[in-house]
Amino acid sequence: MDAAPSCLRFGALASKFYPTLSLAAAPRPASLTFFGGLTGMDGDRTSHFQCLLDRLNQGDDAARRELVGCAYERLRLLARRLLHQEFPSIELLHSASSVVHETALKLLKSLEEIRPETVRDLFGLAALRMRWVLLEWVRKAQREKQLLNRFREEAGHADGVKEPLRELLEALLRAVENLSEEERVLFDLIGVQGLTQAEAAKILGLHPRTVSHRWKKTRLRLADSVDGFETLL
Repeated sequence: MDAAPSCLRFGALASKFYPTLSLAAAPRPASLTFFGGLTGMDGDRTSHFQCLLDRLNQGDDAARRELVGCAYERLRLLARRLLHQEFPSIELLHSASSVVHETALKLLKSLEEIRPETVRDLFGLAALRMRWVLLEWVRKAQREKQLLNRFREEAGHADGVKEPLRELLEALLRAVENLSEEERVLFDLIGVQGLTQAEAAKILGLHPRTVSHRWKKTRLRLADSVDGFETLL
């Protein structure tokens, strides 16, 4: 019998703006009542989730894993809905199961510090974490598409990027996934979109020297990871 989890002190959370994501692709803010069946959840299941939350708030860390485990089926319903309604551009690239798995890992980590008091708070946090996962996957798909288009134009290949350039590009994309969030954002702005450092600094609200330092550091990290990186950017 599945149960439902809960978690959060939600007010302290804030989402970063993704500069490379078009406004049209950005989903609506997470709703704490997005689980259509949450308010109609039977009393036993709601009570079970609340008991787990109470245990977590009393310092029982074992309740954290139990909460996430119990939430899987509810998270699966949400993943299917979000992929179909709000993230159709990646619906064919990712299964609901992969979305749930990644969300569960992030939710488990979040619950180390966040202590939701109600079942609604828990699922509100889960919805937020899932949207962050999907937004990052959208950014990744956009990054790959934009880089491919850029290299097609520069190499003069209308039909695609030729080997071994494609292998080099794939290695670069893998390396980008290992960058920090601020480094990935900077890479998207300068490396993918082709903005100048001054333009990136204006978008990010940073001093140009700060952006210059971070971009140099980012390029060095990528150069260490990808042989031939300097031939790409």
